[in-house]
Amino acid sequence: MNPSPVQTAWILPETDRAVVRSLAAGLRVPGIVAQVLAARGLRAVPEAQEFLETHHRSLSDPLALTGMAAAVDRIRHAREKSQHVRVFGDYDVDGMAAAALTVRGLRRAGLRAVSHAMPNRMTEGYGINRDSVAEAAADGVSLLITVDNGINAFDAADEARRRGIDLIVTDHHALDATL
Repeated sequence: MNPSPVQTAWILPETDRAVVRSLAAGLRVPGIVAQVLAARGLRAVPEAQEFLETHHRSLSDPLALTGMAAAVDRIRHAREKSQHVRVFGDYDVDGMAAAALTVRGLRRAGLRAVSHAMPNRMTEGYGINRDSVAEAAADGVSLLITVDNGINAFDAADEARRRGIDLIVTDHHALDATL
């Protein structure tokens, strides 16, 4: 017997129906998209259009992030030396999306030996750990890049250093201790 499919329902805050209709028509998007935009406080077509079509000019300079210039240099070095780079993501939605985008971006930037890994939530827990670093070393990885994890993985960072693997940590989570 096949179980019935999971039934889901979107629960959105009440929004002004006239605003939703105006956004849907003006942006040529489905009503549900317009309703989500209205729930975010976007009420006029021009501001919703700007929200949906952010231009690179309006983004902050990524090189202003601490350590970004050094990270870019290290990635360039990996490309020039054809080194194996592993992207280590996390099992949640932002971790998987970040890993996929990073792998794709690195490949588009000319890196050929790019792999990815993610922990098994049930057996390995959250984030990069000593075992995942050891596995990377066994696979010949020279550079590990974490996405959505690693900010508090001090044991894994020590293991990478011990094995001669460079580590770039990209993580939006709060730091538990001093770097």
